[in-house]
Amino acid sequence: QWQFAGTNLAGATNSGFTLASAQPTDAGSYAVVITNLAGVVTSGVAVLIVTLPPAVEFAAFPTSGVAPLTVYFSNLTAMATEFIWVFGDGNSSTNADPINIYTNAGSYTVQLTAMGPGGTNSLVRASAIVVFEPPVLFVGPQTQTDFIFFFNTATGRTYDVQYTDSLETPDWLLLQTVPGTGAAVFITNSFSAPEQRFYRLKLQ
Repeated sequence: QWQFAGTNLAGATNSGFTLASAQPTDAGSYAVVITNLAGVVTSGVAVLIVTLPPAVEFAAFPTSGVAPLTVYFSNLTAMATEFIWVFGDGNSSTNADPINIYTNAGSYTVQLTAMGPGGTNSLVRASAIVVFEPPVLFVGPQTQTDFIFFFNTATGRTYDVQYTDSLETPDWLLLQTVPGTGAAVFITNSFSAPEQRFYRLKLQ
């Protein structure tokens, strides 16, 4: 009769005992009790230690923004002592909580591989980081009454078109809010505005 922590295991009466897919709850002391006409004897104790591979998890902030984008990675992995990060842009790191700067626009897959006493495990997260090109203003075709400029947009982003009549004042005023559609957006401003006006884009 096989025992676990001093308690008989149901149905475990063969000469051998197999434990399939052992879990941490199966860790502990095992012994076998042998009974025959001469009496009863209990074997020495065998201690089972169950070590699982790392449970890999991570978080990142921010997960999207304009290039160059600095991303801070937080390692939430359990049961690991060594790490390899692959950021998808050609960079990698062995730090537990690394920082990566994405210099080019694109969608990046991030992989974290963790090594520990129980083995190796990996987590791959597709499109974990999305980087956009910095918005750029272009001067468009002018009319006799209007100053026209345009910029390209990214789907899902929102753009605030701001202006000021003097760079000596810190206040930028909102001219227009534009939802990104992936197409170019043209902004028209009347020449009746001051002779000198400055414009900028703020990406939300």
